[in-house]
Amino acid sequence: MSNRTDLELMNAWQRGDVTAGAALVDRYIETLMRFFSGMVVASEDASDLTQETLHAFAKNHQQFATRSSVKTYLFSIARKKLYGYYRKKAKRTPLNFEHVSVDEVLVDERARSPISEIARKQQERALVRCLRKLSIEKQLALVLYYWEGMSSTEISRVLDTASGTIKRRLQRAKQQLAELMRRRGATADEITATIEDLERWREAVLSSSDIEASES
Repeated sequence: MSNRTDLELMNAWQRGDVTAGAALVDRYIETLMRFFSGMVVASEDASDLTQETLHAFAKNHQQFATRSSVKTYLFSIARKKLYGYYRKKAKRTPLNFEHVSVDEVLVDERARSPISEIARKQQERALVRCLRKLSIEKQLALVLYYWEGMSSTEISRVLDTASGTIKRRLQRAKQQLAELMRRRGATADEITATIEDLERWREAVLSSSDIEASES
């Protein structure tokens, strides 16, 4: 794996270094697969979306500008691919991603999500089920914040939404998530523990990013 940062690899790629481009693409395959696995049902769809996103990323890498990070640029492409996928799957159009949930869009999908398969504890399975009841944009905000360790500013660039709106959306999403868990029978202690687990996961993601940056 290359020791160069995302930005160093991207700059080299834009200058014609295809090896740097390949290293950058390879760096994000697992990250994108994890992201899409949490947002769709069928694992083959997650794999297809990952490949489509990376293909678009490679095709349009010259359009990258340093006003955003490579990661937010890549995830903005991923978000567009994901929304296109939902539109194809939806029974009704147009879709309002601020209100419709993944469960509503993928109502006919029967296979279990890969993210559900790895949620071994009952508390984790409940979390996944409740996440899928949130609006797609709320779920995206939570996934990008907790699982990808993005700041509200970074999320705003991915979702093309004002940073202040993202902060409010995150707060409402956490409140709604807690209420959904309560309706499913979770106790106050279980809800608190789940939120604390999410915060610890985010801290772990950020710590891992800091280590990788220092090693670069």
